[in-house]
Amino acid sequence: MAFIDGLAARFGFTVFAVLLGTFFFNLYRVRSHVRSLQKQGLPMPPHSFLFGHLKFVASIVQEMPPNAHGVYIADQIRQRFPEMNTAFYLDIWPVGKPYLMAIHPDLLYQLTQANQLPKDPGLQTFLKPLAGRQNLVTMEGSAWKYWRSIFNPGFSASHISSLVPGMVEKIEIFKKKMQEHANTGEMFFLEEMALNLTIDIIGGAVMDHDFQSQSKYNDMTSALRNQLKWSTTGIEINLLLKLNIFRPFVNMYNTWRMDRYLNPLFDNRYTTFQEKGTSPRKSVIDLALKAYLAENPSAQSIPDAFKQVAIAQIKLFIFAGHDTTSSAVIFTYDLLYKHPTILARVRAEHTAVLGPNIPNASALLTSKPHLLNHLPYTVAVIKEAFRIYPTVAALRIGQPDFSLVAPSGQRFPTENCIVLGDHYGVHHNPSVWADAESFLPERWLVDETHALYPPKNAWRPFEKGPRNCIGMELAMTEIKIILALTVRAFGIGDAYAEFDGSGRKGMKVNGMRTYMVRGTGGGHPADGYPCRVVLEGREEVEG
Repeated sequence: MAFIDGLAARFGFTVFAVLLGTFFFNLYRVRSHVRSLQKQGLPMPPHSFLFGHLKFVASIVQEMPPNAHGVYIADQIRQRFPEMNTAFYLDIWPVGKPYLMAIHPDLLYQLTQANQLPKDPGLQTFLKPLAGRQNLVTMEGSAWKYWRSIFNPGFSASHISSLVPGMVEKIEIFKKKMQEHANTGEMFFLEEMALNLTIDIIGGAVMDHDFQSQSKYNDMTSALRNQLKWSTTGIEINLLLKLNIFRPFVNMYNTWRMDRYLNPLFDNRYTTFQEKGTSPRKSVIDLALKAYLAENPSAQSIPDAFKQVAIAQIKLFIFAGHDTTSSAVIFTYDLLYKHPTILARVRAEHTAVLGPNIPNASALLTSKPHLLNHLPYTVAVIKEAFRIYPTVAALRIGQPDFSLVAPSGQRFPTENCIVLGDHYGVHHNPSVWADAESFLPERWLVDETHALYPPKNAWRPFEKGPRNCIGMELAMTEIKIILALTVRAFGIGDAYAEFDGSGRKGMKVNGMRTYMVRGTGGGHPADGYPCRVVLEGREEVEG
């Protein structure tokens, strides 16, 4: 027995020694690589051979609210080191690989437009429980190209215009809820309402289905949102979050709930299409079926391969189509109501195009969706809100012998790095944008000789290049309609001061209490955006 105990002890010691040796070997390898970059004169914050940049990043995080989104980090570093206004390296091993943080549009052009570097595996880790492996975000090569072409028709501008009446229906429900809150005068959290609205809109657009999330419980949307809460990229610092043993079981259960709900709906769309050759109200999935069957006319039943990919895209579109759009709506509201002169100009544009009778705007847009094309200032406001609050970023895996080249000619090797195209860092870079921190919609209306004119490739909330967001036109249309039907009728004011009370002072990022927090998917408004709503425009309504 003593011999066995001794053998077990020696084995345990050997395993520990190997793990410890591996740790220090990788520590030396990574730190030496970063130091070699530093010796080449490449920009980075002060580097420690033992801690890399972990202590430095921790010092930045400690100065922000504990739930602030990670997209702020690159900009905070740039503020401390203004000369780092193009790109710089961050060594956060063992939390993850070293990062090359790119915050200049020329570098992001090289990253996602001129070249197609592979996407970071963390995206697959995050999206697999939501949409499986065969989703358009993480697909690569010919598979991505084929399936993107199949789903593109459903997101064309002409088709999005045909969906406007359905969007208006959902927004009318949202307006009634806003009016109820205005009547009571109570504080409420706008994010929950906005999420329910946008998930109902995307459900109608993608598969002509009403989830009715604004009025009752829906198991599909409940499962999706619960799945988001349990999703992880695999690079979290919090070990309890990273190694949660219950995650696989929760993921499987939520996937079962989503598939149980979506499969019969998809089968019904296919049966309807086969019987009629089309459907009365075409959805994204209807047009995808049409495109697929045009290429496979001999198909007698729905192929499993197509169904699996289609279901994956339905989940992806519902997730992406409601998550970031709801946040964009709230951030736009917030900026408008904090800038009354800009709000007055938006309202005036809506009155000029949609008429002074506010309640009539819904019927008018339903019958004449093209009127949305006559709201240039509203579009400028939305684009500027997206500039101030870009909710996502671009993650790519660096490659051997591939470097990003700054306008100065300085080369940034990407090998052994995760390359982060940081949209917030680009959008707030004063070397790129004039008056970068100000909310100035007019920058989208001036000519290219004006100092405010947006620099080329610098606006990237939907990314750019062949892999830009397929739903950009849908999101922009959706937000235009929401604003057109609500900003004249309601006044929205944040209630952070009341919500915070006396125990949450200093919860700001760059002086803004309405900051982005880590959450499900993209950046979300802090604390669900506590607010109050008042009725406005009564004289116009009654007249």
